[in-house]
Amino acid sequence: MDLQRYNRRQRLKQDIIILILSIVTLSVSIPYATQLWNDAERYVASSPSSSSKMNDLLGSSRTTHMPPKESLIPMYGLTPLVAIAMTVLSISLYWNAVQPLVYSISLSAFMFVGWLITVIFWGRCVHDGDRGSRAAWTKVCIQATIYRDHDVGRRLDWLGVASAFFAAFLLPCYLLQICCAVSDLRRSKSMDVNRSSKEVVEEEMEEL
Repeated sequence: MDLQRYNRRQRLKQDIIILILSIVTLSVSIPYATQLWNDAERYVASSPSSSSKMNDLLGSSRTTHMPPKESLIPMYGLTPLVAIAMTVLSISLYWNAVQPLVYSISLSAFMFVGWLITVIFWGRCVHDGDRGSRAAWTKVCIQATIYRDHDVGRRLDWLGVASAFFAAFLLPCYLLQICCAVSDLRRSKSMDVNRSSKEVVEEEMEEL
């Protein structure tokens, strides 16, 4: 069975769009993470006598489970960087040679799940920053700690909203890739079945 029948030009166009959106998302999420980092430092500095605040944000507390500010780096940089790297690799592979459809489906599905989880976390953390939530999400979202008091930093920030928005916009892009690849896979199977049937008929005609 030939599992490599697809529109390579279409795949490259989709990858280029995803690459551009991933770069835009990273260009927004990094400044947002930097802002949160600075607000975390101001939060600690606003009450230097409070060791609990400092322990929370430096990650040395074992009782409050607050995320260390260093967690902002993978939180807002990991998924966009992985997406950019994987998309560049995909463009390179598809540019130089035809790739199996199974590879396309697997890669797109993996990145779709990764971005879906990222959108959920980013959106929830922006929401907690706006509300100052003290719920279980405080173990993940540093915003819920540094913005729960009104004396530090901003509340709902456009950088956080923009980061979640651009990340959410990537989801239908990957979903489109998956749908196109599945459609190509089904068409490839159908073509193989028709070709096999035709070969059988030709062999029977030759025997006659």
